[in-house]
Amino acid sequence: MKETSTGAPEVVLLHSNDVHSRLELAAKMSTYIAETRRTYGSDHVLALDIGDHMDRMRIETEASDGLVNIELLNEAGYEAVTLGNNEGLTFTHEQLDDAYREHARFQTICANMHQKSSGERPSWLQPSTIIQKGRLRIGIIGVTAAFADFYDLLDWNAGDPIDAV
Repeated sequence: MKETSTGAPEVVLLHSNDVHSRLELAAKMSTYIAETRRTYGSDHVLALDIGDHMDRMRIETEASDGLVNIELLNEAGYEAVTLGNNEGLTFTHEQLDDAYREHARFQTICANMHQKSSGERPSWLQPSTIIQKGRLRIGIIGVTAAFADFYDLLDWNAGDPIDAV
């Protein structure tokens, strides 16, 4: 980890993955992100979720169409997330549009997903992003598992993640 002239790290990368709607972890995760930002400064902390945050097995997620999960990610200050198979295979296009376009205050990235019928990505879904932290410009590419047969049934084309990268 490269340090700045003050001895602080240039960037601290925090990530979560496969939370699967274990919402009881939200306060602990949010507190950890906030404490890390207080310690090193927001300009040196990058918080990412790399998929499967929303899982319909949790009643709060099911009842809110995933909006409770989005709000918890917003509150914790995540800067970018990617979709896991739980988001892509269990929520409708309308539910995902509402959650990520209307409510998310972070960037949503996934390079290997397109709507099958249109060949386009939804407006809220980008293949990659660049986030500035300190003096660094960090390129981030998101991909999801290519469960093509299942995604196909839901009007998604989930291509090979390695090819997409």
